[in-house]
Amino acid sequence: MAQSLVHQVDKNQGDKDKKKGSFFQRLCSCFSTTEDNVPMAPKQSGTYSSGNTSLSGKRRLLGPPLAGDEGKLCLVLDLDETLVHSSFQPTAVFDFQIQVQIDSTCHDVYVAKRPYVDEFLTRMAQHYEVVIFTASLAKYANPVLDNLDPNGTIHHRLFRDSCVPNGSQFVKDMSIIGRDITKAMIVDNSPSSYAFQPENGIPIESWFDDKSDRCLVELADALEKMAGCEDVIKTLREMGMNGE
Repeated sequence: MAQSLVHQVDKNQGDKDKKKGSFFQRLCSCFSTTEDNVPMAPKQSGTYSSGNTSLSGKRRLLGPPLAGDEGKLCLVLDLDETLVHSSFQPTAVFDFQIQVQIDSTCHDVYVAKRPYVDEFLTRMAQHYEVVIFTASLAKYANPVLDNLDPNGTIHHRLFRDSCVPNGSQFVKDMSIIGRDITKAMIVDNSPSSYAFQPENGIPIESWFDDKSDRCLVELADALEKMAGCEDVIKTLREMGMNGE
């Protein structure tokens, strides 16, 4: 069995189990190690900015919405085991292959797309400002996203340097993304990733290789129904979708 780059979520326990291998942990894990305490990357151009500061001095991960996204709710999506599954070993079925360079060595990474992910992203972009927020390193996540989203339906990318270390884990703090907390939600297979704002979180079952999986279709149907709501926290609670 191919070794996973990220950690499987036990949906009954709601926690990620650590896989062996410090390389995997350093590259893609949501778990922090002393090697992961890297400084924030310099601000990048376009949609890949890792953070900026508002006039009030508070950190804001995102700048103003891009043209066409004004007035839309913000949909934050996890990457690994939510939209794709990656492995260092070729699996029976994978959709594309990338290379990641670590310590002057190039490593092949084989990436499988979750069923219906293309349709899901296309549908969501019609109703939401779509943001990827991953605890993985940008050197891995950027080439994955370039292949996953060639049409640019994802308008912003946030990586590990935008996460907040919390004990042994990295948390995606929704209060600093730069959007009204009542207008933004996060879909993630690891509830610990949105531990600061569980009321804004939508849990999703981890995906590895089940080609019959329909979670993204069902999620798209539900999210289309709530597009344009006044308060995502209230609506998620009423629909029984949030991670509280």
